[in-house]
Amino acid sequence: MPTQPPVTTATCTAFCLIVAVVAAIWPVLTWRALGPRAARIATLVVAVWLAVCWWLGVERTLLPVDGRMPPPFAKVIVPTTLAVLTLGLSPLGRRLATGVPLAWLLLIQSFRLPLELVMAQLAAEGALPPQMTLHGWNFDILSGVLGLLLGLWALRRPLPSWLVAAYNAMGLGFLITVVSIAVRSAPGPLAAWPDLPRNTLVFYEPYTTLPLVLVMSALLGHVLLARALRAERVPS
Repeated sequence: MPTQPPVTTATCTAFCLIVAVVAAIWPVLTWRALGPRAARIATLVVAVWLAVCWWLGVERTLLPVDGRMPPPFAKVIVPTTLAVLTLGLSPLGRRLATGVPLAWLLLIQSFRLPLELVMAQLAAEGALPPQMTLHGWNFDILSGVLGLLLGLWALRRPLPSWLVAAYNAMGLGFLITVVSIAVRSAPGPLAAWPDLPRNTLVFYEPYTTLPLVLVMSALLGHVLLARALRAERVPS
């Protein structure tokens, strides 16, 4: 059974701060699009989900079990992904996408810049496989940098739709790439890179929030951005 990789207090604190900021973003966006009552509900939902993620790590619920298929982690990440996609494609998702400025939807993705820096530090400490970071095949830091730059630009003047669409496609592609690398870096039948550390950190608290909060937030952000672009092209 995997053991929890050691992480320095400073790196863990930085990671938790990113999670807290990203989690707080969704009630703020909900307040902007739907009002204070919906924002209170969103705050409760986010708080409960964070508690669930913490509990999954504390109870070691996500740890792989030899011979068990599908792996315990898949039983959580697959329905979570489906729930996020359902939300993003629902009428509520459309209201979120059209109820906040486009610049905000771009700026959401800027959290991927500090996250990639923290992930690189986690790899330096031996807690993450290097191929999951900017030192490997993970180019997701570009999604954070460009999301920040384009978001700041959009605060001042309108952006061409093609540019936003190109960014959204690129960012989604990078997200899919890093998720596939994470899957192949985890213990199991799909494991690659046998000479490098395994991706086991996400089985433990607070790092369960990496796939279940941060990756899901990036995915939902891309879906909402696509819906915002579509709403601009299709008259209501």
